[in-house]
Parts: sequence; structure tokens; C-alpha cells
Amino acid sequence: KSKLDDVEINNSKDKAQTIKPYEKNNAKKVYLNTLDVFEEPDVTDCYSVTLKKDGKLTVKINSKSNMENVKLLVREKTEDTYTTIKAYDIINGKLKESIKLKKGTYYLKVWYSGDGLKCQMPYTISVNV
Repeated sequence: KSKLDDVEINNSKDKAQTIKPYEKNNAKKVYLNTLDVFEEPDVTDCYSVTLKKDGKLTVKINSKSNMENVKLLVREKTEDTYTTIKAYDIINGKLKESIKLKKGTYYLKVWYSGDGLKCQMPYTISVNV
């Protein structure tokens, strides 16, 4: 059984797990959990990624689950608020997107937007520049 890298609770920007895009093998094995294992379902995972310079960030998500109704939101801080700059649907448990971004810190939000599904959705997320 493989070890999970999930650190709960990581459902907000101030509790986001850091992923270092300049490190090789930075993949995190995590899961979304709609089974009410915690006081409320774990339907959101947040990650922070800091770019040292302008460039292209590649985000990969893989899952054996089809991850129906799961989205990836790429967010940035603008003054006192956070703005979604890109949104992607995860199709058949897979996503690979390259996004041009300026130097700075960004937040990746993996979010189950559905209703009523009771399951665990294990997945792997990695980022590279």
C-alpha cells in the first residue's frame, strides 16, 4: 500500500500544501473524500506553487477514478482577494495543462463540484516548469 502525502485539512489557501515546481519527483499522492470521514466531506484540496520567474507551469493529475465533476482551478492573489485565472475539468481521471504565468505564488484548487457521490478519489498531482 503506497503512502499518501495528503495533509488534512488543506481546503483553503492558508492551509495549502506546497508543491515545489523546480524539484524533480514532486508528485503528491492524495485523495478527495466525500465520505464524511472528517467533520465535513473533504471535497477541496489546495496547493501553493511559487514561480521564481515568468514561465510555463505544467500541471498533471492522474487518477484511477474518473473524477467526474472534479475541477482544477488556478488562482492568483490580486490585492486582498483571490481570482481564478484558469479552470479545467478533469476528464477520465486525467489532466495535463501547461499555463503561461508570471513570477509569483499561485494556488491550485482541486475541487469536487458534484453532489451526493460518496467515495474516495485517490489521485496524483505534480507540477513542473
